[in-house]
Amino acid sequence: MLKGEIGVPLEVDVIIWDVLEWSRNMDAKFQFTRRNGNNTAHLVAHWNYELERKVVWLDTSPHWLYATLLADCSI
Repeated sequence: MLKGEIGVPLEVDVIIWDVLEWSRNMDAKFQFTRRNGNNTAHLVAHWNYELERKVVWLDTSPHWLYATLLADCSI
């Protein structure tokens, strides 16, 4: 679990651990981004909240997400 974090679900903790371990071998920088700077994450989180099943994208993102991804990258 991350320092100072309490109650992080195991599924999230495992992903964060993997990202941190992977990033040790590269020049990675992590920083907080407000919702208006990361509409893609907000849109996916909101969409996922309304689902009653788990969805995994392996190779490409869904077509409805492309415009938001492009807008976030151009900020």
